[in-house]
Amino acid sequence: MKLVGEPITLTVIRTADVVRANQPSLFDRFHHVTVTGPQPKLGGWTFCAALDLIDVEGTRTVIVRTAPGETIPAQFRENAGHCDHCKLQRNRKTTYILKNSPENYISVGASCLADFLGHAAPEEVAQFFEYLSELGEILDEGENGSGGGCSFFSLADYLGYVAAAIRVDGWMSRTQVRNMNSNATATADTADQVMTAVINGKTKEINPKYLPTKVDFDRGNDCREFMQTFIAAESAKGELNDYLHNLSVICRMNAIDYKTSGIAASIIATAMREQGKEIERKKFANLKVTSKHFALVGEKITVRATLIGSREIEGQFGCTTMMRFVAEGNACTWFASGSFEPSTWELGTEYLIRGTVKKLDEYQGLKQTILTRVVVITQAVLDAEQAKAEKKAARAAKLLSQGAKQ
Repeated sequence: MKLVGEPITLTVIRTADVVRANQPSLFDRFHHVTVTGPQPKLGGWTFCAALDLIDVEGTRTVIVRTAPGETIPAQFRENAGHCDHCKLQRNRKTTYILKNSPENYISVGASCLADFLGHAAPEEVAQFFEYLSELGEILDEGENGSGGGCSFFSLADYLGYVAAAIRVDGWMSRTQVRNMNSNATATADTADQVMTAVINGKTKEINPKYLPTKVDFDRGNDCREFMQTFIAAESAKGELNDYLHNLSVICRMNAIDYKTSGIAASIIATAMREQGKEIERKKFANLKVTSKHFALVGEKITVRATLIGSREIEGQFGCTTMMRFVAEGNACTWFASGSFEPSTWELGTEYLIRGTVKKLDEYQGLKQTILTRVVVITQAVLDAEQAKAEKKAARAAKLLSQGAKQ
């Protein structure tokens, strides 16, 4: 019996030296590559995932590492350590999930691979799978590794550093960085570099704007709590996908390592996205039906609009915050420069805003009016404008009266 498939090919597309956001005198070297080839297959069985058993708050659970493009039935996550070959439940460090058809999956312990597959060295196949599943993580680290510091670090603290990085640069996942033709740095890596520098007593080498504030730590904690509640609600509805399962595990962990830091960093961005979706589902479920373009390009408008989404993204000129509103059943979006303190804008709150229509757009079937130079209009501003208008009207009436007398 032999391993089926073509060889794995790794092709370097380009190499880029990227200056560290917190240490301008240092550069990290990144190799942008494409990886092509099959998933490991032996005797008709394809390796789909590895389940790594870990302890979280005294409870044994798993982190799922799937092969590209694969998902696994949820019952395997709930029965970690069980081997369908020997029928035994053990405290196994890693269990592999294999399939021989779209419907037939099994779990096999590492020590049972030889008997099950009938292969002289099945561990070589397992190592081949490990190579595939971890390749992305290895490439993500770059040549500087994880920042040269700690093996494990506090999740609560790390989320504060992630919040600070998002506040400065916007959100950028490691996957986005790999797929972009740019020298961007993933948010998780920026947070890791800054936190490691602080832990190692090298605070002076860090750009102060990347140091987290109390607001950043509070934001990280609030997003973590929201995701725990959200995931519990999703779990009650049915099975979680592999990403939400992994996120539920990480949210309960006190300490994380570099390999789990990418998923951990996504807690804040995912929380912000899901909060917006929740508001949209509750208040504007038919937005795609009701939304229309409600003004002309170049027109200055004043409308009452409810904020349904706020997301910091990394743009060409630094951090940009995408603000999504609904005004009288119509979607409108503002791409604001920089970021805002969490207390400046609150999701689900109605504001009286004024802005200029930049363009009329449509995204995934949703018509939206894109605004620029948006400001919140307070009652004091309205009163001042009303008083000014009344004075102007009074002067016009007076001039008209004087002209009539002449």
